Amino acid sequence: MKDISTRLENILYKTEKLISLQNGLTSKVSELESVNQKLTEKISDLEAQILKLKQSNQTIASEQQKINNQKQREITHKINDLLSEVDQCISRLKSREKIDSSIT
Repeated sequence: MKDISTRLENILYKTEKLISLQNGLTSKVSELESVNQKLTEKISDLEAQILKLKQSNQTIASEQQKINNQKQREITHKINDLLSEVDQCISRLKSREKIDSSIT
């Protein structure tokens, strides 16, 4: 009889220990679920931020391209103006050469 009583006490002790462990694990699961939820929200926020930054980057790149195109047009226009002036100078010099050669 004593043997059965000892066994029952042992079973009761182990059962209480298992219940205590289960409560601890349940608490830990709840804590981890909370952490998981916060991290999931953070991931969502960061993904939204990445999307905004990509859009901003695309806008900046587009604006930079427009500026570069405008500068290129201005440079091309300036070069054409300078070439035109050089052509005019050459024409004048040729005219002078003709005049000078006809005088001599």
